Amino acid sequence: MADMDNPPDSADGVELLSYAELGTRRGIGRASAERLARRRKWKRIPGNDGVTKVAVPRDWATLAPDDPGDVRARRVDPVPALRAAVEELRHQLRREGDRADKQEARAETAEQRAYAAEQEAAALRADTSARLSAGRWARLRAAWLGG
Repeated sequence: MADMDNPPDSADGVELLSYAELGTRRGIGRASAERLARRRKWKRIPGNDGVTKVAVPRDWATLAPDDPGDVRARRVDPVPALRAAVEELRHQLRREGDRADKQEARAETAEQRAYAAEQEAAALRADTSARLSAGRWARLRAAWLGG
């Protein structure tokens, strides 16, 4: 009589595994192993010890390291990508900082020009006001003398 924990190779090519054993062999959790068995509609065999065994096809009983379904082999270390993203953000920050500095310099120059224009306008207003208050004969004399 065959031992149920280690059944002999059967003609139909299945292996009886508990959900925990299936999860360990496939590199997944017990709950994922249960979902896999349910999704694939593999036969479930309740054991006397309370542990349910699943008739798993031999090609599903193990997972080759280069199997495309093996997510562990495809995991990428996120640190280099994050470092590259941080470096790109630093570069953008420097570029925007330089741009802001240039804009501040332009604004300061514009303020200086506006102040100078206001001063010149005030001087012209004062000169015009002085000329107008001098009277008609004084304006004619100033015009005649070129002043």
